Amino acid sequence: MENQTNTEIAKESIEIEKEGLMHLFETRKWTMFLSVLGFICIGLMMIAALVMLTLSSKGFGFGIAFFIMMLIFIVIYFFPIYYLFKFSELSKIALSTKDNSQLTNALMYLKKHYQYMGILAIIGLSFYLLMFIFAGVAGTMSSLF
Repeated sequence: MENQTNTEIAKESIEIEKEGLMHLFETRKWTMFLSVLGFICIGLMMIAALVMLTLSSKGFGFGIAFFIMMLIFIVIYFFPIYYLFKFSELSKIALSTKDNSQLTNALMYLKKHYQYMGILAIIGLSFYLLMFIFAGVAGTMSSLF
């Protein structure tokens, strides 16, 4: 059924009215703002990680562990921000040149952004579920002894 729907969509085209283009233009501005803000946050996280690494070399503990943890967060955080930035950049080009292929590419990056965020949400919810299960098992085991 899914493949049939995709085939039906591929056979049709859609036109965006002027009001829809205005909504897309405004959305593009907000996604650019959010992506630039995200890149700034990534830069600040990198500075914080480097400061902690420097402090750990001067005898303060947990610096290397914090640095590695921050690098992991930076890598995870980078991709949705990048996808949002590419959507904004390509949709700006598409709107200024009225190029359908650029709009298609822009929407592909928006789709990637939401897929990535959905996968992160599933991973986060799974982590919470596992924590509740382990907490329940631990609570049950502690009451037995």
